[in-house]
Amino acid sequence: MSKARLNKELQTMTADQLRQIILDAYDARPETKEYFEFFLNPDVEKLMEKFVKAFSKELNRMGWSTSKARVSVLKRIIKDFESLDPGPDAVMDMLFRALQLMSMLEYNVNLTPVQEKFIGALAQKILTEAERLQIMSQTIERLQRELQQETVTRAFRSMVAAGSGFTCK
Repeated sequence: MSKARLNKELQTMTADQLRQIILDAYDARPETKEYFEFFLNPDVEKLMEKFVKAFSKELNRMGWSTSKARVSVLKRIIKDFESLDPGPDAVMDMLFRALQLMSMLEYNVNLTPVQEKFIGALAQKILTEAERLQIMSQTIERLQRELQQETVTRAFRSMVAAGSGFTCK
């Protein structure tokens, strides 16, 4: 069903029917429950904590000195965070936090080529979001600070540059 058709159908319903549909969706789907809980009580700190925990859990999937983190799961975690619309500042903080977590992972274990490509894509997403929000200069400064940390390897900087075109000065 398209969004337009859903909207048309919802127009024909009474307030009580709409209320019941919302309550049924709340009970039926964890994602809907999460959305409404954040909508009614937008605690960005709690949401960020939940994100970091889920992202870290996936990153902690290990083999023999190799990460078994699934990029598809990492992307979904980011998308789920963004879908709750916590605001542009929170999204930028979340993207930077994801990049930091990937940096810490790369410092300790070997990454797969797909994970390496994801690091570049994540940096590109940060720059694209900054351009959309018109905060490019602050974002570049922040990205440079992040990449100059002593725990960030030359290889990690290369992964960022390969995917985003951004090089650390």
